[in-house]
Amino acid sequence: MTYVVVDRVRSKSPWKWDQLRRVATVRRTPNSASDRELLSLSASTGVQPRPEDGGRQLPSAATVSNYWTVEPSDLVFNPMWAIEGGVAVSGVAGAVSTAYRVYRLGPQIDPRFAHHYFRSSLAVAQYRLLVRGVTTFDRSVTREDFEAMPMPVPPLETQRAIADYLDDETARIDAL
Repeated sequence: MTYVVVDRVRSKSPWKWDQLRRVATVRRTPNSASDRELLSLSASTGVQPRPEDGGRQLPSAATVSNYWTVEPSDLVFNPMWAIEGGVAVSGVAGAVSTAYRVYRLGPQIDPRFAHHYFRSSLAVAQYRLLVRGVTTFDRSVTREDFEAMPMPVPPLETQRAIADYLDDETARIDAL
């Protein structure tokens, strides 16, 4: 798979770039005890507890035990809604539908940096090239394509500085 959008930026970048699969591992820990708070993923708010009324789709009690557990700092990816911003790093523990993918980030990745990168216009443009299918119900970014997608891996100090700046700017814009 060619990563056209990312490759253009990567060729001009002084930073190391690596595939997601080399800096994160997929987590498939089921919510066996069904004791985790259910989470949702939104382009506007990221990973949040599901509304008390269950949101748009109410899960059956039988499926909740199969949901994937999420820990703070895990990357949560919705392959069907990636092009709409369905990706975020979680700040809370809980469980998400098995339609999502959950990744544990490696020690060389600052979670806040990953959050901003995977929600950036650069990453979303790449998801648009990777998505397969046409309609909302069949479009998806495959696990193989997402895990092969390159991401920048600057030094941790640089990642933290970038995340600090973006957090501050986001807070400033939200305050307006």
